[in-house]
Amino acid sequence: TKQLERREEILGIAYEKLLRVRESSVRYWDRRMAARLRRSLDPGEMVLVYNKSLEDQWGKLFAHRWNGPFRIKKQLPKGAYILEELDETELKRAYAASHIKRFYPRGRELSEIEINEDLNQSGSSEEQESEDEEGEEFSSGHSSDSD
Repeated sequence: TKQLERREEILGIAYEKLLRVRESSVRYWDRRMAARLRRSLDPGEMVLVYNKSLEDQWGKLFAHRWNGPFRIKKQLPKGAYILEELDETELKRAYAASHIKRFYPRGRELSEIEINEDLNQSGSSEEQESEDEEGEEFSSGHSSDSD
């Protein structure tokens, strides 16, 4: 008879526990699938790659878990990405979206970094010198006007 009396209480506790478990599984699923649910990464975007090999090593607690930055070369049909170094050397394997995250450079804007890389790759020192001269003319002309 005591079991019958506590039946409603036990069912209530079980129902609350079921709701908590379902909520936690939804949160777990959302975390695991966040890479698939987010906006896809476009070619040319800079990313970091997760170093999964460090998960099983005890002595690497403070090792860098993210390598990079790398640039996305293309996305494969099933969602993996082909990456390349900043000097356009393609990496040998494809990387799953769950092992990649966007890279946000500190201090400088990404467009500024890409412009500097383009200038360095072109190797046209004449263009840089002419731009520097134009900048000096503008600044010297500007300073004489303000005197």
